[in-house]
Amino acid sequence: MSADAILLSWLSAFAPPARAPIVEWAESNIVFPATNNAEPGPLVYKPYQRGLVEAFADPEAETLVYMLASQTGKSTTIDSALLYSMACDPGPTLVVHPSEGKALDFVKNRLDPLINSTPAIRAIVGKGGRTSGGSSVRHKIFEGGSLSIGSSYNPDDLAARSIRYLLLDEIDRYATSAGQEGDPVTLASKRTRTFSNRKIIIASTPTGKTTSRIAQWFLRGTQERYFVPCPECGALDYYRFDQLKWAPGKPQTAHIVCDDCGHHVTERERRAAIELGSWIPTAETTERIRSFHASELVSSFSTMESVAAQSEEADKSPEKKKAFVNTVLAETFDFGEEISLDASELQLRAEPILRPLPKDILFIVAGVDVQAERLEASIIGIGAEMRAWVLRHERLLGDSAGSEPWKALDVALGETFRTQDGRVLPISSCAIDSGYNTTHVAQFVAAQRRKQRNVIAVKGVSGWDKPIIRKGALLRGLTQLYLVGVDGVKAMIQRRLAMQEDGPGFIHLSDTLEPAYFEGLTVEKLRTKFVRGYAKMEFHNTARGGNEPLDCLTYALAVATVTRPSVATQNANTKQESIAERAARLQNLVNNAPASRH
Repeated sequence: MSADAILLSWLSAFAPPARAPIVEWAESNIVFPATNNAEPGPLVYKPYQRGLVEAFADPEAETLVYMLASQTGKSTTIDSALLYSMACDPGPTLVVHPSEGKALDFVKNRLDPLINSTPAIRAIVGKGGRTSGGSSVRHKIFEGGSLSIGSSYNPDDLAARSIRYLLLDEIDRYATSAGQEGDPVTLASKRTRTFSNRKIIIASTPTGKTTSRIAQWFLRGTQERYFVPCPECGALDYYRFDQLKWAPGKPQTAHIVCDDCGHHVTERERRAAIELGSWIPTAETTERIRSFHASELVSSFSTMESVAAQSEEADKSPEKKKAFVNTVLAETFDFGEEISLDASELQLRAEPILRPLPKDILFIVAGVDVQAERLEASIIGIGAEMRAWVLRHERLLGDSAGSEPWKALDVALGETFRTQDGRVLPISSCAIDSGYNTTHVAQFVAAQRRKQRNVIAVKGVSGWDKPIIRKGALLRGLTQLYLVGVDGVKAMIQRRLAMQEDGPGFIHLSDTLEPAYFEGLTVEKLRTKFVRGYAKMEFHNTARGGNEPLDCLTYALAVATVTRPSVATQNANTKQESIAERAARLQNLVNNAPASRH
């Protein structure tokens, strides 16, 4: 049976139920203005939106939690529920936004245009019998009810008179505390207690694993997912990012793989399957909370190609990765916050890395940290798919303002390494921290570059939006300085060190490394710091020193991202491949040679 026939059979077997009154009213009355909507005109719900809106009219559900991606029509769902309550079941209502600016923007660019374009609402707003209609920019009066728009930072907006309807949008961007009154979500929710028929909507894209309010509320509810049928075998499942596959660099090849039959779901099939989907709870709860989660993979406003392209773009920086996971996948993300590394466990998984080195190593890099009385240097082998081998870590003792440790580093950087397949690898690149004894670093780097060695001076810069490595200014007028986004690289290192099995990104640790090396890899931990009410993740040294191994690895892996194997290495590879090809041809000739007559 063809995919089209299966989809048609699903359509006939699962004809859509009669529309609930809230859906029927909304699609008959709400008109979206052309000024700020991609699809202006009368409202027509997407299939997954109908279930979200119908839940608003569910008498058994007191609180609705929407943990949704940014391209799923979340705002449309919330706005239409608001207008329905105003027209059909009015009561005192409060809508809360993260800040004063966001609240005013909501009124100016969403609420007022929507009221003006929807005749059923335009006819009632300002008709509450109060003087001058009783309405203002952030307070609307209508028969039987009122609407106030507040900010999470203003306790006066959240703790005044009782309300029946409470709509909290983007709660993960709320202030940590509304003034001195505490959590704004809790504070606003208290205002609904006097109404037995209250209704609360809590919505947001998520943020960090331990800081996300919406994720915590989602787990308290029914945890409903939007299940769709496979067009090939009919199995029901909800689309997950790990099912999305594509050829690297070719997001247009993106498809979803069915877990049951392995069918490759095309974009056309995905859209058809979404028409047949349904929200299904995946958890039980004792509270009257219905919670919903959806990524862009269920969105009619997005495509699989778009999600794949955004994923590839997200790999360019940690900040882009966080934005992708939060807003496209609607999942929590932290820069390694959830990772706990133990030095003894890392040492236990250390392995022999013998010479000649593994043939999977393509080139060698080094990272150097400068201290007052020593230099510390790590030599790292780099392979395909971001694999790395920590070959050696050295402490080069001596005053770094003098010449002794720099002479030792010069010798170390001249070393070569033979691989199992016969290649001889020099150290292709070396990054040296210039934060201490800067002049000596600049002089050494300049001298190394005169020797045709690819040695650069680097400086670590904090911030999750910083690229892994980029050009800075001239250092002491002698050499180019490069800036390393250390937060993102360290978080990447933590994730890679936490891997338990060899694979892309795995970091192999030599069993010849000293115990202090493993301690140095684990002394920095991510901590949450609140700045003006917003959570900010920062690395903190938990041991007051001893983090040089982590710094060296950070600089080495940063410079590895812009390093290519040397010409000598490439020539060696080419030579080795030609020898292998010649051997194969000779073996083929031997195998196919005619039998001897003797």
